[in-house]
Amino acid sequence: MYKTLRKRVTNTIRLSVSKYYQDLVNKNKNNPKNMWKTIDKILHNTSGTAAISELREEDVIVKNQIQIIDKLNEHFVNIEPEFARRLEVNPDDDPIKYLNSVDINHKFSFKIMNEEAVLTSLNDAKRWQGS
Repeated sequence: MYKTLRKRVTNTIRLSVSKYYQDLVNKNKNNPKNMWKTIDKILHNTSGTAAISELREEDVIVKNQIQIIDKLNEHFVNIEPEFARRLEVNPDDDPIKYLNSVDINHKFSFKIMNEEAVLTSLNDAKRWQGS
């Protein structure tokens, strides 16, 4: 009886954890930053078991780990093209023409600083950041 109950509790926990991560993935599928946080949680799961046992995409449920990985990979590979399609780009825009029209009178340069000047600059930055 003990082994049966233990097995049932273990399976319930596994299913709950799996559902939790599946819900997180589905919730964040349009938010790359949160999706990567979710994937990080899954990959750094210390239980030694895969956290996602199935992935639902529309009406299709995928249970094979390789297929789950492929679906996640496909999702992230297609984010950029989907995003690019949403941008309004004029095919007549010429980047060289734009760069030639921009006033580039500003110069970037480095100057040699001693240790005291660096420390003073860092302290000024800390004070400014605290404001």
